[in-house]
Amino acid sequence: MIRGEQAAVASGVRTLRLMAGVTVSEFASMTGRSVEWLIALEAGTLPFVSEKQLANLTGELCNLIRRRHASGGVTGAILGHLREDVGLSLEAAAAAADTTPSYLRKVEAGTFISSRSYVARVTKALVGVPEVAR
Repeated sequence: MIRGEQAAVASGVRTLRLMAGVTVSEFASMTGRSVEWLIALEAGTLPFVSEKQLANLTGELCNLIRRRHASGGVTGAILGHLREDVGLSLEAAAAAADTTPSYLRKVEAGTFISSRSYVARVTKALVGVPEVAR
């Protein structure tokens, strides 16, 4: 069973999938994974999942969210929900993403629209997955 950091990432996958507005079946079709595998991942009951697999899944979901929701305010709200879902305070998330809590708060509130690289950096910090070559 996956534990610790990977379990938090698995929970984040579910949050991102829901925010992207796709069902497990739709996401399975997009990724080539079985519905059963994705359900087990989201529940944290897989015996093992690699960081590369998690990075690919979260990357796919983040790209889908960006395509479906072009507004920066929506992206900020998604970051806020993801941060809360993985249990990080604003301060801890900002420190992990090498940004300030003030700026992250404004992005989450939709006051500032951030760059794609900023969103990617914060997302990676939230899910704890190192960057994977694309």
